[in-house]
Amino acid sequence: MSDFDNLYLCPVCDNTGPLKIASMVCDKCGFEGCFVARHINEGTRKFWIRKEANSDNWRFESRFKTMMKNVTPDDKELVKVFTKSVKELFREFVANKNDLENIFPKFTRDYKRTTGRRETGWKIKVAKNPSPSKKILR
Repeated sequence: MSDFDNLYLCPVCDNTGPLKIASMVCDKCGFEGCFVARHINEGTRKFWIRKEANSDNWRFESRFKTMMKNVTPDDKELVKVFTKSVKELFREFVANKNDLENIFPKFTRDYKRTTGRRETGWKIKVAKNPSPSKKILR
């Protein structure tokens, strides 16, 4: 088992520290809802850093909201907060384009180990096609 398999990740201050079985409390800020941390593969991380460094600056397009209206929650305030967070994230990327190595995270939330449930992600559940009916020969 490697060193980073037993860490927690604080969603408030991004601190990582040794995972304690008794509690998921951040040693730095005291937040009580920390996640189990999963190390981001360095090759994958570098790929996204290069991609971000070589791409044009991000900008939020209003048509994105229209495209996503069928999959966003009904809570308008939640959507507003999320949109604002995304805009701030990409504003930070643009402002620090020459120093992305220090901005991109090295850890992410390990959903399965934090919750004990399998992650389904954004997959849309589609009914499987029934097998074609057999033709009856007369």
